[in-house]
Amino acid sequence: MDKTAVKIPIKDLNKILKAYHTIGDFLEQYIDPKLLYKEEFVEGMDVALTEVARKKSKRVKNFDNFVS
Repeated sequence: MDKTAVKIPIKDLNKILKAYHTIGDFLEQYIDPKLLYKEEFVEGMDVALTEVARKKSKRVKNFDNFVS
């Protein structure tokens, strides 16, 4: 057995993700996004929000349309 691999049942993984989102929502109330998120993510969000404000975005209905 590979000791670097961790197997987590889906039920437990869902609990972990729910807790992760709860903690993230809490932290977003008190911490500057530039400290909370990676620089690339903050830059990407800034670009996306600018595109939305300039009406340069288009509705995506599925992931196949996301990259086109």
